[in-house]
Amino acid sequence: MVYIDDRDRFAREPFLAKFRSRLTGQELALANIHVLYGNSIRDRLPEIEALVGIWDWMADIYPGVPRIIAGDFNLAPGHAAWDSLRQQGAVPAITEGATTLSTTRQQFVNLYDNLWKEDGAFVVSDRGIIDFPALLGIDFQRARDVVSDHAPVFIGLGSAKLALTPFQGAVVVDSAPAANDPGYDPCVDLNGSGADHLEQLPHIGPARATAIIEERPWGSVEALTSIPGIGPSRLADIRESGLLCDLRAH
Repeated sequence: MVYIDDRDRFAREPFLAKFRSRLTGQELALANIHVLYGNSIRDRLPEIEALVGIWDWMADIYPGVPRIIAGDFNLAPGHAAWDSLRQQGAVPAITEGATTLSTTRQQFVNLYDNLWKEDGAFVVSDRGIIDFPALLGIDFQRARDVVSDHAPVFIGLGSAKLALTPFQGAVVVDSAPAANDPGYDPCVDLNGSGADHLEQLPHIGPARATAIIEERPWGSVEALTSIPGIGPSRLADIRESGLLCDLRAH
């Protein structure tokens, strides 16, 4: 069933359906959404804030059935824009880790993919993020090219547990170089590095690293002055540290 987006809030209309387990009889109402990425985090907030309408509509269409909204939200679950949905009893199933594949490193960045579920409505026996490049034996560049730049997330209901078996036919390729390899590039990429790597920059702690990740993509280093606490002097320290990757090259 397609959501009736009469206010044209969503670039891609969400759709929903009801499911029932043949084994346990457990029912759930599931909506799927892909939030517009846009040019900055501000472009994503209107759709995030409009999710309350979907949440309420699900209760009308499937009364008494526990709800889940799943998808690529292009927003970390700790952002304040989620407050209105939280107030309606929704909580994220995944609160730790990251789901997007870095464009420059063999690592995950940004917890954008999730399942927002009705708090207390399910017995969750398992949850997590599937490291599919490791299962397939491929590096992140290959994974992005032939599979996806997002890792799947999952939850198990009741007593269900996910059991994964590596693909036996996969061909292992070289991964990103290690720090002691001649080809290793230690530069910090504003558009690809994880929080720990960003914190190597002068004046960048956990809060500012999160702000850098959430405000991607960055077109220039000078734009960092939009982050509270980074003025001309601190920007100069960051530039002069020699740690930054060339944005034009990444």
